[in-house]
Amino acid sequence: LQKFAYAKYAVLVCAVLALFQSMAANALPGVVIHTLESRYGLTSVETGMIGAGYEIASTLGVLVIIRYIGKLSAMKCMSIGTLIFALGCFIFVLPQFLYGMYDPGKNGEIISQFGNKWLIFFLGTALNGLGSIPSNVLFFTYFDENVERKKVPIYHSIGSIGSFLGALCGFLFGSAMLDLPVDFYRSDDGVVSEKKNDNVDDQHFVGAWWLPWLITGISMVFVSLILWPFPTELMDKRRKLELETDEDCDESYKPTNSSSKSNSISKSTHVYKKVLNNPTWRST
Repeated sequence: LQKFAYAKYAVLVCAVLALFQSMAANALPGVVIHTLESRYGLTSVETGMIGAGYEIASTLGVLVIIRYIGKLSAMKCMSIGTLIFALGCFIFVLPQFLYGMYDPGKNGEIISQFGNKWLIFFLGTALNGLGSIPSNVLFFTYFDENVERKKVPIYHSIGSIGSFLGALCGFLFGSAMLDLPVDFYRSDDGVVSEKKNDNVDDQHFVGAWWLPWLITGISMVFVSLILWPFPTELMDKRRKLELETDEDCDESYKPTNSSSKSNSISKSTHVYKKVLNNPTWRST
């Protein structure tokens, strides 16, 4: 695996990680929140708590996790965080498989049996927030330590591009999945009413809100497995150290501050002498 221990491969994996994290953190909650309100009868306070779960967990969790984050290599910490993020995505979709099939005619009766179902969604977004801490903290420092100074902004930009594309893909992909019936993989035997959830234009239609979350979670597991083998020091760091050593050697040949100051003083003294000896100046 040494042939992949270069910054160009590491930054591609980190960009993919940023893409999926941005999808689940910045795009998918806003896309599916109205569907969750209709399907599970959530109140505005409950949906607000679900949306705030990511920020609450990431803000409080960073104070604790930052103390232990240096005991492992940066990539291994990011790998563990990615697994936690994936777990949050899997928990978020649990209500789809716990509460049975959607029946448009009797959804109101089913909703009353859900209880505090919003806590499941809140736990999912909270784990997303916790899992994002290692990558948010360590991504920039990892490449600062392993890449030449002049190339560092390029690697930072690639990671940022992945995050921007993640939000865009999340909105597009999540919206497309909402055109599928929420229970497209099940038969209609469990629906006893005459209404069917097969008309997108129907106000009672509920789309497959859970599918983009499930796909994101599975993708994050694969990204986590790819991140784990990356070493603390990439092969690019050897080149960086050589360049920094050459720069230090070049600076050692430059004149010291004391010599440069003496040169400037001697030059200024010479100028003053020429001015004072100028006939025009002396005549005045």
